[in-house]
Amino acid sequence: MQSKIIISASLVSAILLVILHNMALELSWFYLYPYTNILLHIIGGFSVGLLVYIVLMKWMTVDDGVTRPPSRWWSLYIIIFGTFLISIVWEVVELIFYLTNDAGLSSDTVQDILFGILGGLLAWLFIQILPEDKGIDA
Repeated sequence: MQSKIIISASLVSAILLVILHNMALELSWFYLYPYTNILLHIIGGFSVGLLVYIVLMKWMTVDDGVTRPPSRWWSLYIIIFGTFLISIVWEVVELIFYLTNDAGLSSDTVQDILFGILGGLLAWLFIQILPEDKGIDA
């Protein structure tokens, strides 16, 4: 049950991110409301954090098909590290495809990465409040 909630939350947050990002571009929210970028990076980090956890749980599945959940602190480390890596990749993609006005590493880039990590932390907290199950079944 927990895994279905995590997968659903990840998909819903990813869809919400796409919708809000497109609305922000169309309605100039990035210009009118500068904090829009922060919110979107937190939502993106949340979605990525949940996806990293799903991958971690699949990786932890042993030969008999049973998932041995990682410890709470190990999952925190993996989610934060995975979110950090994906945030860096996303910032590089933004720079390569000119999705941002930055000419290189700036305080905005660092801030975006930090808010992505914050989203990953929120994903970990979300997972912690879910009732435990016997393993991922998706």
